[in-house]
Amino acid sequence: MPTITSQTFKMTETMRCKVFIANVNRYDEQYIAKFLSQSVVGKASKAEDEEAVEEENDKSPKDTKNPQTYSIYGTVDESSNDLPGFVNIIQMDEKRQDYIEKIMECDYIIYNIKDDHAVIDDALWILDQLHNNLESFKTQKIFILISSVLTWSKSSLPDPNDPEMPFTDDDYLRRKAHSNFKEHILAEKSVVQQGKTNKLKLLTYVVACGLTYGEKENVFHHFFKAAWNNEQFLQVPGDGHNIVPTIHLRDLTSILQSVMEMRPVKHYILAKDDSQNTLREIVKAISSSLTTGQIKSISKEESLFCRDITQNTIDQLLVSLRMNANYIKENFQLKWYCETGLIDNIIMITKEYKLSRQLIPIRLCILGPPASGKTTLAKKLCEYYKLEHIHIKRVIDEGITNLKQRVQVAKASQNDPYQTQMINENEHSSADDVEFLEAIQQNMIENNGRLGLEYVTTLFQEKLTSKPCQNQGYIIDGYPKSKKQAAALFSHGGGGVDEEEEGEQEENEEEEEKIKTTTGDIIQSANELFKNKYLPSEKEAGDVTKEPGLLLTQPIPMQLPKGLLPAYVFELQATDCFLRDRIMNMPEYKVHGTHYTESGFWRRLNEYRTNQIGVNPALSPTLNIPGTPCSEHEVEQVGTNSLSPLASASIYENSVRAYFDSKGILQIPLNIMTDESENLEQTFKKLVYFIGPPRNYGLTEEEIEKQRINEEKQRLEFERIEEERLKQEIETAEAERNKRIKEWQEKHEALKKEETDLLNQEAEPLRAYLRKHIMPVLSKGLTECIRKRPDDPLDFLAEYLFFNNPQVD
Repeated sequence: MPTITSQTFKMTETMRCKVFIANVNRYDEQYIAKFLSQSVVGKASKAEDEEAVEEENDKSPKDTKNPQTYSIYGTVDESSNDLPGFVNIIQMDEKRQDYIEKIMECDYIIYNIKDDHAVIDDALWILDQLHNNLESFKTQKIFILISSVLTWSKSSLPDPNDPEMPFTDDDYLRRKAHSNFKEHILAEKSVVQQGKTNKLKLLTYVVACGLTYGEKENVFHHFFKAAWNNEQFLQVPGDGHNIVPTIHLRDLTSILQSVMEMRPVKHYILAKDDSQNTLREIVKAISSSLTTGQIKSISKEESLFCRDITQNTIDQLLVSLRMNANYIKENFQLKWYCETGLIDNIIMITKEYKLSRQLIPIRLCILGPPASGKTTLAKKLCEYYKLEHIHIKRVIDEGITNLKQRVQVAKASQNDPYQTQMINENEHSSADDVEFLEAIQQNMIENNGRLGLEYVTTLFQEKLTSKPCQNQGYIIDGYPKSKKQAAALFSHGGGGVDEEEEGEQEENEEEEEKIKTTTGDIIQSANELFKNKYLPSEKEAGDVTKEPGLLLTQPIPMQLPKGLLPAYVFELQATDCFLRDRIMNMPEYKVHGTHYTESGFWRRLNEYRTNQIGVNPALSPTLNIPGTPCSEHEVEQVGTNSLSPLASASIYENSVRAYFDSKGILQIPLNIMTDESENLEQTFKKLVYFIGPPRNYGLTEEEIEKQRINEEKQRLEFERIEEERLKQEIETAEAERNKRIKEWQEKHEALKKEETDLLNQEAEPLRAYLRKHIMPVLSKGLTECIRKRPDDPLDFLAEYLFFNNPQVD
């Protein structure tokens, strides 16, 4: 094996365990750091026989020393919110002096430039600093640059006469880069060149890797997200016939560890798996795993309109290179995780994607007597968590409709080759669909429009195994109603583990064992945590009936559910009298056309009690269960405590409760009689608190736009109402002001008239006196004064009045 064997390089593994990774919060870097932090130092450089010997020694009880793993140091960018706990963060100061010194303390420096052009300058600057300080190094440093295979994108074929001949590591000198990756190829050349100066002090490597996949997904995340959100068609940029080099992140980490520990002579290494898959095949596999299995091609320009896709992503998806990583195959002893590529391991990759993003389906079943509010509560929970609302009538109607549509498409496509190919790829056979549809129609005719249990179970199982139910989850509303229905639905292919699932179950157990070994803790399921908290003595769940608000939020499961069984069964509980009174108080439009007639209600309620308990309540007087008809005394006794017989009545093996108990499904009774809110709002909030936050991507683009439009409408409506209110207030104030002014004017006019009348009344005797005694003589004196015009008219007038006074002789 070609490795450097100088004694200078033989250092103890404990001294060479510090790894610096730039931008450790990003996708590739975070998982490389995570996997390296779990990797044993020196494991990649050991032969298989040595590992076998160590494994045998590890089994010995004498050896209790934990193997040493890598210590991870790194920087984070400004967009980071959640910092990895397994990384020692290095902060960058303004002068960068402390930053450089801390990096130089590390044995391995890793930079990834394939997803971000901006990292190139920082990587080359750090490499220059390392190169300038070679003499100060007491130990050898290894600088690894993770680059992209797009630096090969424009390379000429190795053999023009054989277009299927792949590129190998030996062709790296002939590589030509994509127009957007020319800076990358210059960086690659610079890194390789600076590693030749003093190999005793500094080794440099370039690892050109394919498109990475695994865990939360990176370049392919757009397709996984669209498929998980149940889009009918996944859109493929271009025709999709380009061959995409790929590699799983775990395998890339193994290659990096091998480079770090084995220090190979070759300084440019290709890192990819053995697959030669086209983009179309990859997207098709993702679509088949998570949604309908259908894809369609779009142009590169159209794909750029997608919010999740960047120019860098498009460049990587459209690369077309047939490559073989011969060097790592011949010289590295790798334990491959996905050696054959993404398509061959799509089930494992899909599971890994769901678990890493915590997209665990929520599976619930809500049971309860008639008029208890099952459908109301189920609809609210489905809307909040974006789950499939499964009601028996809707399942039957949708199942028959889908069957008819598939039969019609099969008949119409007999002369259409493309449609025939689509049907052949479909999991349903057209002949089987026709036969099954005819059997359903015949069964409904024979049973007066009702469908037999066998066919209902088949339609129900088809619904539960649909991609939306497998991806997001479901809430079963009011079904199964009996143990026979539950056994038919969940036991045959739904609740147990068949032969096809045995291998997957073994893999799950191995993964769980690995997790326990890594963490050192025993992982408890949500049911176990609940039982330990509320059912310490293995009693029924009646202990929490009185206070469902005390239920703690359940942790998100660490494994995907198996089969079709729900995780929790919520049983709505109320006494017969309470349910009767609720129906009697319902508006007529809600009761009209339903089963809530007097005879229908009591019949359905008795069937529910019988199925839940496993025996007819009327035939079992020992069970103190409120029944019909209820007496006044019973009404007085109705309370929270009267529910305890119902909560602990699963003592008969024929009950629905007994079936779920046998399957280990947690059943939680909920007393709806204490919920006085409208539409069971209090119960809904308690269940949301118990289940936890939604396990999805949040709102889609269409929902965000719809929400924005609704918010804009609400804002405009609020502004209109506010404007009308202000206008009304102004008009009211103006009217009040005018009214007050008018009243003041009326009062002022009335007061003025009153004063005038009073003055006139008081002045009337004076005028009469003057007219009688003064005016006759005065008027004559004035007339005479005017006629004679004396020099002193006042004196003339005074004398005239004196001489002509009729009262003076």
